[in-house]
Amino acid sequence: MSRRAIGIVAGRRFEASARVLLRSIRAHHPDLAVFVLATRDVDLGSPSSPLAERVDFETLAKAAGSWLAFRYAENELAVALKAFLLDHLLDSGYEQVLHLDADILVVGNLESLFERLGRHSILLAPHSLSPLVGPEGEARELVLLRAGVYNGGVLGVTRHPAARQFLEWWKSRLREDCRISSAEALHDDQRWLDLVPGAFDGVGVCRDPGVNLAYWNFRERGLARENGVWSTSYGPASLVHFSGFDPRTPGIVTRHQPRLTPGELGVEAILFREYASSLLAEGWSAEPATPYRFDRFDNGVSIPDIARRVFHELGGETSRFGDPFRTDRATSFFAWLRDPMDPSASPAAAPARLWMEIWRRREDLRRAFPEPLARDRGAFLAWVRTSGAAEHGIDRAFEVRA
Repeated sequence: MSRRAIGIVAGRRFEASARVLLRSIRAHHPDLAVFVLATRDVDLGSPSSPLAERVDFETLAKAAGSWLAFRYAENELAVALKAFLLDHLLDSGYEQVLHLDADILVVGNLESLFERLGRHSILLAPHSLSPLVGPEGEARELVLLRAGVYNGGVLGVTRHPAARQFLEWWKSRLREDCRISSAEALHDDQRWLDLVPGAFDGVGVCRDPGVNLAYWNFRERGLARENGVWSTSYGPASLVHFSGFDPRTPGIVTRHQPRLTPGELGVEAILFREYASSLLAEGWSAEPATPYRFDRFDNGVSIPDIARRVFHELGGETSRFGDPFRTDRATSFFAWLRDPMDPSASPAAAPARLWMEIWRRREDLRRAFPEPLARDRGAFLAWVRTSGAAEHGIDRAFEVRA
């Protein structure tokens, strides 16, 4: 067995990105072991010559426990399972495992990156390798501080005990808190990585300017191409990260900084145009055609994001519901969400619990309907049945308790 492997997680809208990444890996490393964990059915090439091996998403999601597949929306779950995929590949016998986000492009040989990884238990890639200069330097650094010192798009682990300890710790944190919440200092999986150098042995910081080039560091590292080979101001380039890029708007580098255009960066405009063309050639779509396995209850009703959030917040109390996807029991989570909040009223005249959870989270609704179970009930229910259902994309099954 090869000692090295790459693991990729492809969430919603990232199927085409994953295929572009796989083709770029194969262009530089045709024999490297590569594995894809995808939330949907991603085409990995011909059966006789696949671009990568598939890791079964449903199996790994269930093995992660804590009903992660219900508690997290699709992209959140994809990010949370990153640590579980790395652990799975180490368990499979690989000694060095590199994770790459699906929206990365390999533009050079990765041998030096694997060599760096081989000298450490854990390898992290910082967003920045030097103080950011210029009039916007401090503002840009504040953005990076909110996102995390290290970028979760490039991360490596080895079969060292410290790496296994790190993965167990990271998995436990991602089971509970893999989401973006500035108030809680959370940015999906990334803010947890800030703690890693101080908490675990053998942590390496990748200071190669050619690794994880992206909109947040193009200015400092520079990018050039000669005879088809990409390089930075400091040497060869190997990984470019297209975080937040949408091929439908190639004039915008990233949705995270909508005013930043490729023209402002220079030669990177060529790279972005070529990447956009590659994505479209691979069938990129804003709305994936293949279904998501964990998108609905077992009766076919779509699971609202707010329902996932409520389930998450209930913590250990959810044990009374059993399988949250099941709807065939009076004590199911589905039935609990539909319970009328005023048992003395007829079901048609009482808001369901789900809608009261929405009311509780929206200040504008609390102002408009301060007494949703009393004098404002009629107006609140009218809002639920009209604009509320459309605003939140909630199935009519949650309007009343049958």
